[in-house]
Amino acid sequence: ATLHSAPGTAARPEMPSRNIEIGVSTPTVADLKKHLALATDQWQANFCVVPLAHPRYWRDHRRPRAEQFTRSDLVLDSNAWCRLVVGKLSPWIRLDSADEALRKQSEAAFKQEVAWAAHLNVPAVMLPPVGSDAVNYAHCVNQALLSAPHIQFWVRVPITHPPQSTAEAAGGDEDGSSGTGAWASWNRLRCLCEHAPNLGVSLELGADLPDDEAELERWLGEPLRAVVTPAVAYLTNKRGYPTLSRRHQAALARLLQHKPRLLVSGRADAHSEGLGAHVQYLRYLVSQRLAPSQQERYEAPYYDFLQAPLQPLQDNLESQTYETFEKDPVKYERYERAVYLYLCQRHQPGGEPAVVMVVGAGRGPLVAATLRASAASGRRVRAFAVEKNPNAVVTLRGRCATEAGWDAVTVVPGDMREWEAPRVAEIEISRDQPRSAEYALSAPSGLLLLFPASPPGARAGGPARVGAARLVGRQRALARVPRRRAALPQAGRRLHPDRLHVVRRAALVLAAVERGEALQGLGAL
Repeated sequence: ATLHSAPGTAARPEMPSRNIEIGVSTPTVADLKKHLALATDQWQANFCVVPLAHPRYWRDHRRPRAEQFTRSDLVLDSNAWCRLVVGKLSPWIRLDSADEALRKQSEAAFKQEVAWAAHLNVPAVMLPPVGSDAVNYAHCVNQALLSAPHIQFWVRVPITHPPQSTAEAAGGDEDGSSGTGAWASWNRLRCLCEHAPNLGVSLELGADLPDDEAELERWLGEPLRAVVTPAVAYLTNKRGYPTLSRRHQAALARLLQHKPRLLVSGRADAHSEGLGAHVQYLRYLVSQRLAPSQQERYEAPYYDFLQAPLQPLQDNLESQTYETFEKDPVKYERYERAVYLYLCQRHQPGGEPAVVMVVGAGRGPLVAATLRASAASGRRVRAFAVEKNPNAVVTLRGRCATEAGWDAVTVVPGDMREWEAPRVAEIEISRDQPRSAEYALSAPSGLLLLFPASPPGARAGGPARVGAARLVGRQRALARVPRRRAALPQAGRRLHPDRLHVVRRAALVLAAVERGEALQGLGAL
């Protein structure tokens, strides 16, 4: 498994650890090739976090040094650089230092190391913790995000009070890098960088966790790229091997729901077997998770994803979209139950068939639910399946020809708004809501309308505030594409030129909503 490998699948009750990548981070790396061999072969790690520059190389912008500041890129081939190595910036960099000379040195070192990481094509770069006042930090990070859009930048955020030296290296105080202040500092950095999609969090679980569980829960909605467990946070069991406390195990289990990468940081001699003992313990914890069910695996790609609204009356839906609808475990059971109760109350066994019209039948799940209700109640039905999508009509006719009980179904290819029914319906079923309240109120007496219910006012038009940080970040990332396109043409190639004006207007609407301005319905979009 590598940083770019796809997650695997497994049967319950255990989850294989190969879909969670585990890496190691040591303070120094003397011989990179030997270190990678040790980490990947002996410690069984997936990647290593390596300093981009020599720890003792102090750069002065006023007196440039002639010797090289780091190792040559010929030490590894390009495949190893982009699969096995995550870069780490120098710990002495203080972008918001009050000392002007140190701040300029830090800026020069930051740009140099980021440029070197882009040259090596490493997948990610680990950034130092951010302080409470990190305006220049955000300025430098924002420039790096624009100059290297293919690199993921992980901001190391300790969830509890870090050591004083770490806080000083970040250029901030302890309040700005711990507890609630840690999230506030991260949120400020994220807002200053306009929710860039390649900016994420590397959350560090220290020896002590916050007493308030809400401090941990707030990170579940953030772009969590990695979870760092320092070697000093581990306990030692009776056999002399590292283990985490119960609280750490519970916290890690909750964070693993978002499948972040795991990282062990510490000295290579932290254990007699090195950091490999910590890696094997993390793999054991990962393997204890329950594997997702088939439905959970199917729904996983749709979590935290900003989807375009479907318009089935205007567009013909794809087969995959129909399949997604049909995975609903509750909806079709409720439709079937409603039809069953109606047939039992209004019809007698062996009597005249009930006329049922399924408008917008799709691939036929509502028709199948109606036929199951008919078989369970012992009452006959005469069903009309109305569908405007010619591709879905092929499926409906195929089911009529091959499946038992579908001989009572008549497929009507056409738009339900233009179709003139040959008979009066007793039950009209739709997967969509009525086109208007007047339509529902003016229905003939005795006609049963089955459609999805919604609370009053839920269908009122107009933009709504997006409350999830991930969705807001992705929307703003799309809004940034036209502006970034002038400087980086490759950053905007996935957007069709005709859609750029839609992105701009969506960004303006979101900004107006955030300011609390009133908008007149969907016309503002």
